[in-house]
Amino acid sequence: MLVRRERMYSDEQFRNLLMVCHQSYLWKIGVEVKNLAEIVQQVNEMRKKRGADFTKTDDGKIRHTKEYLYLDYISDALEKLGFLYFSRDEMKKHFKNLHACKYYVYNSIFDCKAFLDTVAGLLNHHYEFRKKRTRIDLNHHQFLKDLSKKNEILS
Repeated sequence: MLVRRERMYSDEQFRNLLMVCHQSYLWKIGVEVKNLAEIVQQVNEMRKKRGADFTKTDDGKIRHTKEYLYLDYISDALEKLGFLYFSRDEMKKHFKNLHACKYYVYNSIFDCKAFLDTVAGLLNHHYEFRKKRTRIDLNHHQFLKDLSKKNEILS
């Protein structure tokens, strides 16, 4: 069992929640992330080997494991990607309504930035940069410099 936002879920329930998040809008319109099930399965196998999804520090704070946070980042990125597709489809529906179209254009811009921020957070987590808040950004020079040192392909 694991704790997620003060609720208890079994491994299977958590995997299902992740898949439901992906299915919500992306699968409705026929968009599927290649190898998602395999990625989630591999991360879950790593989680099971570790035996726990979090530890408590001496001051009582909860620190989640790397594998747990991978699943959280994946889920968050898929949700934001779904919002991008949703805004795109709504713009097509409301093309003649200037105010509605403008609203969905703004949503797309916001959701695109939010998606990129989640990707930056995942990279920060994966490469253990230990950067905080405003320093975790794909548009930040030092973040890109550190990323290029770890993986030239991504930079």
